[in-house]
Amino acid sequence: MRLRASLFSNMSFLLVSFCGVLQAQSKPPRYVVKDLGALPGPSFSQPGQLSDSGLIAGYSIAPDGFQHPVLWVADHIIDLDWSGDGGLNASAFGINSFGRVSIQKEITDYDPNGEDFCAYGTHRVCTAAVWQWGKFINLPALGGNNSTVGNLNSFGQIAGLAETDVMDESCGSLIPAQKLRFEGVIWGPELHEHRRLQPLKNDTVSVALWMNDYGEAVGSSGLCSNTAIPPLTFGPHAVLWDRDGAVHNLGNLGAAVVNAAIGINNRGQVVGASSLQSDSTPFYKTDGFLWTEKRGMVDLGTLPGDVASAALAINDDGEIVGVSIDSSGNPRPVYWHNGAPVDLNTQVPSDSTMYLIWAEAINNHGEIAGWGVDKATGDIHTYRAIPNRCMDGSVPPVNFSAGISTPVPLPEPVRRFLQWGYRKPR
Repeated sequence: MRLRASLFSNMSFLLVSFCGVLQAQSKPPRYVVKDLGALPGPSFSQPGQLSDSGLIAGYSIAPDGFQHPVLWVADHIIDLDWSGDGGLNASAFGINSFGRVSIQKEITDYDPNGEDFCAYGTHRVCTAAVWQWGKFINLPALGGNNSTVGNLNSFGQIAGLAETDVMDESCGSLIPAQKLRFEGVIWGPELHEHRRLQPLKNDTVSVALWMNDYGEAVGSSGLCSNTAIPPLTFGPHAVLWDRDGAVHNLGNLGAAVVNAAIGINNRGQVVGASSLQSDSTPFYKTDGFLWTEKRGMVDLGTLPGDVASAALAINDDGEIVGVSIDSSGNPRPVYWHNGAPVDLNTQVPSDSTMYLIWAEAINNHGEIAGWGVDKATGDIHTYRAIPNRCMDGSVPPVNFSAGISTPVPLPEPVRRFLQWGYRKPR
């Protein structure tokens, strides 16, 4: 028995040493990439949140041609709407380690104001919901017709936004067909509980996108004429709400035009995107940022030659992921290492079957979820990038000498979805 233990110990030492030799000589990739695929049919999927237990929420186009909310569990895709819902679309955005999922879904009723809050192009009423115990449960609204969700924290609290009953015709100047104002909201942990997240003073609308386990939430605040709702959210002010609901303006990188606080970790560090100048758009002269109480807002920059970026998620170790965009609007996934942007495509095996386009989420184990292009088929699939750990738990260092990848043109359906209907703010 002692001989066996000694042999195992020696083998472990050799493997650790061998890994160290490889790191020194050949610079092994920092991440291993898994293509998580999609539901049968059009073969299209995108992720939302990635939990610490490795569960991923998202959506995929099903054989019926509609968006279905899905989970990836141990790299297997599960259709949460497996029986179909009468030709209605739904998407999953957030998930925690206990399996509660935040859902956006449309219902059969058409919006009485002709709005398209879910951005599915159907103009049906959009409803915030959760999936748990195998069923969908609708969440209470704020007096209007529509609502939608962002992430949820470890305790099952959900950040999102909902319409109020206040009519504002200026909304349509940025969001086509929009008539009603909207405000950030937190639901839960009991599903009948909800509280409003007020906009800044002199603003009329707000959007909550993410919250941490301490009840702090982040998002945007502005007027209905200059604040956009998901899938492409921004307003003139990036904001943080304390757990008591007090709202704070986080400032900007140059202009109060395109600003959004998109993620917050349990240390209170905030990431997002902010405009550099008055003519900025989400795809031009808007940079990802890191905000801390001590330093305020710091510009994270872009990949070399790109014109815009956004920091989309941050874990409790301060690791940040997001996207960098070139002048043609084509994105590449970014991992910011100690504040320096690194093209994620250069940190994965060179023979990977996917070209990575977007980095959406990162958990506290350093795993990254995003979406990319299958090099063989051109299909858009969700991926999971896992740190390439050695036996001693170490991860190969970032290879800064690897340069950047050549952008792959964004498939037109995806480009239309991201840019759907939004015009430059007045």
